Amino acid sequence: MAFGRKTFGSTYGSIGKLFEIDTTDFQYHNLEQVYALLSDFYDGDVEAVEAYQFRLKGVYINNKSYFGDAPVLAVDDGYINIPASMTADCIAIRKDPFAISCINRGEAGFTIYKYLHPKYCRTCYNVKFCDYDPAPDQPEVDLMMERVYSKEGVGQNLEVDFEEEE
Repeated sequence: MAFGRKTFGSTYGSIGKLFEIDTTDFQYHNLEQVYALLSDFYDGDVEAVEAYQFRLKGVYINNKSYFGDAPVLAVDDGYINIPASMTADCIAIRKDPFAISCINRGEAGFTIYKYLHPKYCRTCYNVKFCDYDPAPDQPEVDLMMERVYSKEGVGQNLEVDFEEEE
C-alpha cells in the first residue's frame, strides 16, 4: 500500500466490536418478562415501572430469528428482544458513530412501556430510547438471577413463570 492511499483493507480491515461489552453467556429475555419483573418489584406501580431506565450497552440485529431480522438490546447481563418495528431504528443506531459513542460512554438508555394494540386488542410492549440518567434510588435489575436489588442491597427473588397461551 502506498502511503496515504485509501484501500478496502485500510478502511474496513480494523472494524471490530462496536460496543464495549462482553456478551458471553448472555441469555435472551422478552419485554413482557422484564416488565413483569419490574412490576412485581414496584407492586404494580405502572408509572414507576415505565420510568425505570436501563443502561443501553449494545444494539444488535439477530438475523437468525425464526421470524426474520429481530432487534435486540444488550444490558449489563443479558439481551432483551424488542419489537420488529424497531429494526430500522436499531440499524440507524448501529451506523451512527455518535450513538455508538454515547452507548460506550454509558450515556444511552431506554425505558419499557406497555400499551393496548388498537387493531388486535392485546397488550404489547415496546421501548423508548432516552439519555441514561436514572433516579438516585433506582434499584438494580439482575436478569440472569431474575432479581431486582434495591440500593440498600436487599434483593427480591421475583421469578416470573410464563406459560404459552393457546
